[in-house]
Amino acid sequence: MTSIAELEKAKREAREKPNTLNLEPNITRQLRVLTDPLVDEFLIKFDGQFEGKIKQEIIDETNRIRRRVFEVLELKCTAIMNQFNDQYDEFIKLQGWYTHKSAGIRHQITRDELAYELCECIRKVYYTYMEDRLPEKYRLEVLETYLLQDKDAAKD
Repeated sequence: MTSIAELEKAKREAREKPNTLNLEPNITRQLRVLTDPLVDEFLIKFDGQFEGKIKQEIIDETNRIRRRVFEVLELKCTAIMNQFNDQYDEFIKLQGWYTHKSAGIRHQITRDELAYELCECIRKVYYTYMEDRLPEKYRLEVLETYLLQDKDAAKD
């Protein structure tokens, strides 16, 4: 008879992709659940106000949302790094991929590999997913503002 633990283990192994920590899809999904309410609140608050002239109030609010989302990402990634540092063996057991599946040997994850996975999560949530949900006109305005600031700073 198969135990529930064996079924869960088989289910987790079936989802695993070789040579990846499998963190990125799971963490990205978790982070989206945390960041969606922030963006949804913004979209509801300014519903119908995105057309016409660009409003400084909306730009300020998009910047506030970006800061809040970044804070959420930072806290989550810090917690993962702390778990890696404090409970390495358990972390490897849960997140490492198999180097020899029949022997049950998992790859010994390095800090660099973990950092890369976390950077992918941040990129997908912050720079792709969240930005795609904001109104295009305000995405462009903020990008142009920051790019111009960087360009002006470089001249000085």
